[in-house]
Amino acid sequence: MRNKKKDLNVQVGQRLQDARKRLGYRQADFAAILEVSEEHYRKYELGTVGFPIDKMSVLFEKFGIEPTYLITGRVAEEFDVETYLANCEVQQRNIFIENVWKFTNKLIRTIE
Repeated sequence: MRNKKKDLNVQVGQRLQDARKRLGYRQADFAAILEVSEEHYRKYELGTVGFPIDKMSVLFEKFGIEPTYLITGRVAEEFDVETYLANCEVQQRNIFIENVWKFTNKLIRTIE
């Protein structure tokens, strides 16, 4: 059982690292967002300590990182932007477009 738990911690840590990098953040940034030391955050990514649910909740609220993805590696099959935009309120649409713009700019900066 202990090995299985350790393996899960390592897998969650790898997915956490992948998500952080895709968003264009450094470990120090996520550590600050999660209100932990940078060293403790590194332990999350290495899987030497388990990643707590309350911290998953913070990442979900701030970035939309799904706890299900962190735990299982499964993501939603498909996201249809046109359907989402057609069915959301104007304020939701504007927030979505702003977030896509910010995300795109971060990606461009990581490529440069």
